[in-house]
Amino acid sequence: MRKIAIIGAGQGGLSLATVLQKLGYSTTLYSNRTSEQILNGRIMSTQVMFDRSLQFERKWGLNHWDDECPWGNSIMVSVGIPGEPKLGIQWKGMTQERFQSIDQRLKFSSLLDRYDNMGGKVIIKDVNIEDLDHITQQNELTIVAGGKGEISQAFARDEKRSVFDKPQRGLGCMFVSGMIRDQENFGVRTNVIPGIGEYFSMPVLSRQGSCDAMLFEAIPGGPMDKFHNKLSPEEHLEIGREILRTFIPWEAERCERIRLIDDQATLAGRFTPVIREPFAKMPCGKAVLGMADTIVLNDPIAGQGSNNAGKCAEIYLKGILEREGGKFDEEWMQKVFEEFWKESAEASTMFSNMLLSAPPPHVLEFLATGMKVPNVADQFSHAFENPASLFPWILTPEGTKEKTRELEGKKVGGIYGKKEEQVYA
Repeated sequence: MRKIAIIGAGQGGLSLATVLQKLGYSTTLYSNRTSEQILNGRIMSTQVMFDRSLQFERKWGLNHWDDECPWGNSIMVSVGIPGEPKLGIQWKGMTQERFQSIDQRLKFSSLLDRYDNMGGKVIIKDVNIEDLDHITQQNELTIVAGGKGEISQAFARDEKRSVFDKPQRGLGCMFVSGMIRDQENFGVRTNVIPGIGEYFSMPVLSRQGSCDAMLFEAIPGGPMDKFHNKLSPEEHLEIGREILRTFIPWEAERCERIRLIDDQATLAGRFTPVIREPFAKMPCGKAVLGMADTIVLNDPIAGQGSNNAGKCAEIYLKGILEREGGKFDEEWMQKVFEEFWKESAEASTMFSNMLLSAPPPHVLEFLATGMKVPNVADQFSHAFENPASLFPWILTPEGTKEKTRELEGKKVGGIYGKKEEQVYA
């Protein structure tokens, strides 16, 4: 029975540990909090899980909330006029498949309990580098799945793949009830305020039931950059309302009566997006493998974090099963990471980085075309589900023009063959 340790009880670590335990591996999962502490703690992020990651969960029986969660399959994009609180572009596009969002406190606490009940070994410990070295000696394979903790610093920055050297957005997030829902545009609402930042909202399943997540992405130092962790929950909520009234008035009316779902339903912070080397050498001489946002840490602007974690779990599982009796050496680690990079992380990183940068004229022109050509709106919306569908054509004016002509020539709904299959909860 092969021994595998996983550090971190998030989307990737929990999924992989649970499936490996189910398949008969001897697994140990390290979490810095108990399931009760996770459930009653602060929200961890906003997230939307798209079809491929959901398929992996369905395959292995990790999809416990499909009958309860609010489903969506539309992305509404609104772009403000620079310097004015007015709309310049607005349209709705459809994703190919439905998506869902679940409060990670609910999801991770439940999955951690399930893993424990399956016989998986859970150790509650905030693992440091010295601990990691000891754990590595005790296991055939050790995987680090904790993206922002101290031990992620053991993985060297990949200078060739890393674009940024400082945070690109100041983040403010909250989960609320009382938002007026637009049933004709039920899904992710994306608002871009040029030169200031972005605002997203989406329906979420929490333990209190269906609610809405609000995510503010402020350009550092700008007028929207007001969130920090010293704010009281009510101060955080009021700042969010004021930002909407000032910069995004078309969303403000829906949010006048919002209230936090609990006193832990706010989050603020900022971090530098970075790509790290896939493995780190421990003092004992063995290497540990990084997973998901430990080694591919993107800004949440494109909604790719949890999806990358799910895809990474799927790809790493495949690599582990194929290894059979072979060693989990550095060559193998590099190989499974490169597969993850090629199949998922590269395109999602390019998409995230593109959204963090001021859009060039040809991209703005493409987005504006979405108001007249539904297939253009669908094409861009599908990028959140499958970022690779944007590249390489969107990188150049010529490629974008050619893609626009192709989409204009197709019948409405010609990309996916379905336009209105909303599911409400």
